[in-house]
Amino acid sequence: MIRTFCLLLFTAMVAMPTTEALAQTRVAELQKACTGGDARGCYDLGFMYHYGNGVTEDLSRAAELFQQACTGGELHGCYKLGEMYRVGAGVAKDLSRAAELFGAASESYAAIGFHSLGGMYQLGKGVTKDLSRAAELYEQSCTAGYDSACIKLGLMYANGEGVTKNQTTAKRYYAKACELGHPKGCNLK
Repeated sequence: MIRTFCLLLFTAMVAMPTTEALAQTRVAELQKACTGGDARGCYDLGFMYHYGNGVTEDLSRAAELFQQACTGGELHGCYKLGEMYRVGAGVAKDLSRAAELFGAASESYAAIGFHSLGGMYQLGKGVTKDLSRAAELYEQSCTAGYDSACIKLGLMYANGEGVTKNQTTAKRYYAKACELGHPKGCNLK
């Protein structure tokens, strides 16, 4: 009985496809989908190339695929491409282009897109420095549930940067960050 069980188990293990074979199948499926105009397929394939999941890491190819995804309406692709332009990964560093892409991503990928764009306005990176605009974007990001934006907005209220200084409002944003799970918010509230 044990011998039969071991034989069946061994047979099943030999018949199972390898992880590499599964990855190659997935890459082929996504490539076909992307070529056929499926923006999500382009994004997923770009993600694989960006992180080297099942394929050799290729940031230039990832950027091309994220561009196709973004152009096709997959706003996660806009965000990822914006990040690549922000740091110069696989593309030449271009903060203006990053800001443009974060703005596009904000339409759907709201919390992170607004946060990233807010940071660019706060620091004047790729856009004209505008603390009031940064605060507005952090507000939108915080409202959408991004805890780090709540912290940054709280700090802006605490220091009167781009908004009227108000410790009560700052503490309200810290408390929201804490509710969302950010430990710094819990310490500051």
